[in-house]
Amino acid sequence: MTSTISATMDTSGLKTVIPDLVAYGRRTMREQCVTSMGMILQDAQTWTPFVDIGRMDQELDAPAENQRLAALGYSQGDAIVLARAAPGSNFNRMTGGRWAITLPKTASMRNFGRAYGSQNGAQMFLDAVIRPIMERMRASRHSSGHFLQAGYKEARDYCVRSEFFKNRYRKQSGKANDNPLNTLDSSDFGGTEIVIAGDHCAVVSTNDVGEGGSTALLDAEHRRALIAYGSGPLQDAVDKEAAACVTELRRRIGESWPLFNEMLK
Repeated sequence: MTSTISATMDTSGLKTVIPDLVAYGRRTMREQCVTSMGMILQDAQTWTPFVDIGRMDQELDAPAENQRLAALGYSQGDAIVLARAAPGSNFNRMTGGRWAITLPKTASMRNFGRAYGSQNGAQMFLDAVIRPIMERMRASRHSSGHFLQAGYKEARDYCVRSEFFKNRYRKQSGKANDNPLNTLDSSDFGGTEIVIAGDHCAVVSTNDVGEGGSTALLDAEHRRALIAYGSGPLQDAVDKEAAACVTELRRRIGESWPLFNEMLK
């Protein structure tokens, strides 16, 4: 399944400065393009926001939006579990049934109420049935706190591992900011391809969060989230690298690098 949602970044600054930077430096066009892309992806990954564990817990533990459930002591996380157990719920419809669950026929608030009374039954149903599922759901959510960032990892690592990546500091210390609880295989989320044509070089990187998921609806939602929260940091990373290239070019010209002197003869 492929989402048709896309976003375009302004790379005009890089396109303008890189040829001049190569002319006044030691890196080849291929080395400069791969190095710049690796640094852009590292910064984009670092700056793309993610939902931290504290916020996840705060949202799950908040009183249920349904006033009746809130009055019974149910949290929003508990309410989500109930929605997952209801085949026709809005939650299951919006997620394509990906997280739908089936409770035992006897495990219902109504049956617990009949056996133990309305108030006691609701509490016992919560403690015995709903809360254990909610805690497992909480642990699963903790494992995917850096979901949007994960899409940059493989593409970034490809650049950094490349023989054409020429930034010693980033190569040694530019580690991905991984969530140690994240069990997602980020290798499915993107990659980088280096295309050479004569004196020209194109480094094409993809972040495939929101592509090839279990449902087209979830793919679209994940892609929208990536664009909404990732486009700004990605553009900032592109602009930062372009500015750094301009600063370096001015330094080289100011210091009259040997190649520059040779060109003036």
